Amino acid sequence: YGFIEASKETGLNPVSLLAHAALESDWGDSNIAVSCNNFYGINAVDTNPNRATAMGDDIDTGIINGAKWIKRNFYDNGYTTLDEMKAGNYATSSQWESNIEKIANECINYL
Repeated sequence: YGFIEASKETGLNPVSLLAHAALESDWGDSNIAVSCNNFYGINAVDTNPNRATAMGDDIDTGIINGAKWIKRNFYDNGYTTLDEMKAGNYATSSQWESNIEKIANECINYL
């Protein structure tokens, strides 16, 4: 439900949101996903991942609020691709974009 609703509210692709969340949250198992419902790694920096922002009181709210944050802070500011988001300092990993693309393609093939 969360990714579909997030897509409806933001216009962002639900498969892209799912892949992004899967990578950043280790498929929902990361500490910040569990403790903060933060599935996109928002404000979790490499030197202090515990700085992550709480995104809601439950999984769906966290997914939706995170997608809204991404839209507001990146997409609405012209960072509309993974490469542009990385260039805008969303992530530091050199493999960030390709890892999300790989997960998204696997999801599409599964569907």
